[in-house]
Amino acid sequence: MSNKPYEALGTDLLAASQRDRERALDTFAQAKHWIDDAVRQDPGIAVKVADRVRAEAIDTSLGRQRLGLDASIAENARC
Repeated sequence: MSNKPYEALGTDLLAASQRDRERALDTFAQAKHWIDDAVRQDPGIAVKVADRVRAEAIDTSLGRQRLGLDASIAENARC
């Protein structure tokens, strides 16, 4: 072992970063397989997912205003 205290730290950081990289690659590969399977089962899944993500973004951005908008829409529908 070296007398340099930072050498062990550098070795540990390198090992940890390599381990994290391998985990990230494994996760990416699993996600790719999941997506490929979903597309095989339902070729239109990409459009459905995009629509859902868009709808969730709108819900998040509207937040509390949604209740007021829903009430206004219901009121205007009665007219």
